[in-house]
This record gives sequence, C-alpha cells and structure tokens, in this order.
Amino acid sequence: MRTRRSWALMTGVPVCLGLTVAAGPGGAAVGEGGAEGGTKAEVGAGEAERLPAEFLESLSARDIVELFVGYDDSLWSADIQMEMWFDDPRHPAEGEQLIFRGRFVFGEGGRWARHGEQGLREETPEGEVRVWTVRTESASDGVREMRRDPETGDGLIVFDRGSQRGMLEIRAMLGRGFASRVQAPLWEQLGEYEATLRRLPDTPEGWLCVEVLRPPDGRHRAGSAVRLTVDAERDFGPRAIESVDLLTDVVTEGFYVDRFTERGGLWLPAEGRRVSNTIVSDEALMAAHSALEAAGLAERGRVMALGDGGERLAAARAIVAEALGNRKPSVESWRYWTEITSVSAVNDEVDESVFTMNYREGAEVGDAFSESTYVVRDGRLEPVEAVDAGAGRAGGRGAGVSDGSSDDRSREDG
Repeated sequence: MRTRRSWALMTGVPVCLGLTVAAGPGGAAVGEGGAEGGTKAEVGAGEAERLPAEFLESLSARDIVELFVGYDDSLWSADIQMEMWFDDPRHPAEGEQLIFRGRFVFGEGGRWARHGEQGLREETPEGEVRVWTVRTESASDGVREMRRDPETGDGLIVFDRGSQRGMLEIRAMLGRGFASRVQAPLWEQLGEYEATLRRLPDTPEGWLCVEVLRPPDGRHRAGSAVRLTVDAERDFGPRAIESVDLLTDVVTEGFYVDRFTERGGLWLPAEGRRVSNTIVSDEALMAAHSALEAAGLAERGRVMALGDGGERLAAARAIVAEALGNRKPSVESWRYWTEITSVSAVNDEVDESVFTMNYREGAEVGDAFSESTYVVRDGRLEPVEAVDAGAGRAGGRGAGVSDGSSDDRSREDG
C-alpha cells in the first residue's frame, strides 16, 4: 500500500477533493498567469465536476498547492500506451516517434518505476518505416534512475534528471521531474521556496495559478519563477507547469496538458506538449547586461540577487526591456508532443519491491555518478578492475541499489 504524504504547508486542512476545504486567506493577485495555448475537447467517461466560484476564489496559494498534491497522491500506477514525437506530429516523416507500452508506478519522494516495451519509429525520406522495439525496466529513488536490460541482465545507473525522452512521459505531465536542471518533483520545489509562494490571477479558462521564485542558476541569471496552473474541474490536475526567466519573462521550460481522460474516477493527462527555450545571448542582450552593470544591478555579467520580486527586480526588468526595444530576446526552441493513446488499468496494487532494482550475479552495471563500471559478485557491486585483478570483495556495494549511493549529489544539475 502506498503511504500518503502531505506538502505540510497547512495545519488542519483536509486533503480530500470531495469535501469542503477550510481555505486560508486568499493570496495576492500579482503578475501574469495562464497556460500557453488552448485546450482540446476532453474525452472519456464521466463529467468534470464544477465547483462553486466562491469556493475557488477563497482558496489561498497554499490551498491550491495542497490540492495539487492530493491529485498527485491519487495516482500510484497506470498501465498505458503512449506515443511521443520529437518533431511536429503532423509531419512524422520529419522526426522520430517513440512508443511505450507498459506500466508506470509512482511512490513517495519522487520515486517511480517503469516496466514495458519501448520502440522507436522512424520514417525515411523514401517513405520506409522502421521500428525498433526493446523491453525496458527502470526504477528511480528520485535522484538516480536504475536501468536493467531484461535480455542481458546488465544495467546502468544514471542521474534521474528527466532525459529528453523521459521528460515527455506521463510523469512529466504530472510534474515529476519538472526540468532538466531541477531533479526534484514539482511539489517539492514549491515547498522548498514556500516563502515566495503566491497566487496569480486565474487564466481566461478559469484555471488557478500559483508561483514561487527560485534563485539564480546557470540558465536564469536573475532567478526564475516556477508557475503551476491547475484545473479545478479535473481534480486540480496540472494544465501548465512552467519555468519563467524573471528578467525577460521567457518561458524556458514548459509542460502543457491539452487534454485529460477520465478512467476509474480519476482524470489523467491524455495529451500534452513540452516547450524548451534557450535564450540567445545576442548583441541586444549583451547591451542589456551592460546597462544592468551601469545601474549597479549586475557585476561581471552576473545579475545580483534581486530579492523576492520587488522594486529592484522591477527596475532590472525595465532596463532589460528598454535595451531590447520592448521585445523579448531571441530564443532557440524545441517542442515535443505526447499522447497517451490507451489506459488499460489504474491504481492496481503496488509492491514496494518495484522500486528496487536487483541485478543478476555477474552482471555489469555502469554508474554515471562515479563514471565506473561494476560487476555483481556475491550480491555486491565491485569495480571491474578489482574483479579482473582478482581483488577481494571487501568494500563492494550492494547489487540491490535502491538505497545505495555513489555520492550524495545535489538535486541541482548544472
């Protein structure tokens, strides 16, 4: 049985979507909210529940996040078929299509597991269709993804940063593994920066928005806003999850759920998009940073801490906007699409052992953390060099690696 968790921002507020929630004080309506793009017609049995407008208006930012956590808790397994495109799905000959059929399982602390078949579909300019299909097994503790080849029994341990393909999966649309530079699940990020949490104006569709502010990193010189948009009529499931550059208001990473489907009393993401934008450092942007330094808001190309979105940030944004001629900076964009074409089961019973990856005796396991290769000997992971040299087994790591670690890395990748 999966243990429920709480975001622990409120006391005495029940997380039960079918009950009235004792809402706290309403959050300030600041900034601009709203998801990119529109929505398509919903499919599946059942009708969306329309909640009273006065109830929705009374919800604070904390209430909204807690209800989102409740939505996330309501799904712990799904047997699905999923298709992912790395280019425009209307022109499949110009890109690749990844197909997955199998089970996803979700646990506490960002843990997840995946078992099934994965195939790559390519269409050549001559019209030839090629499909490769392999079995796949993965388990993650929220920091490390452990993979095993069902055919050979060998494995690989990699950073659970949400690979290009992984960030198109259902777990991305649920806010688990939100951005490649931020490995933590969305609800954990919202809790970490709770001091800056605030409610934004609702979108034109009536969806609810909240955001937190994150400090500067390699991609956002003045920090970023993490924005969550939820659909109250879909059990407070996510419609949009965005990382927004505070200086330029460019969405650097965004996930958008365009369509939900109802299954077993739950609303599941059925179709979504990922948008990734890299800001191009052109002449106009360099001039903007020079202006920031002249105003004492940057030093050696690094924008100084601008607090919690107050006057200093507003001044910096105005300087950048003027230098750019009141336009957004140039960006390099990547767009991907995901569609869950079928759901055969949800919330079947889950055994905790699914989050443990056990490797067979003699299996070779690559480790991206230590950039080493290990061999399983007597249930321990030993360096290949030590095995080849006939060294002893002392100091090897356990081959069931769900709770081992090669080092204790930060959740920031960068």
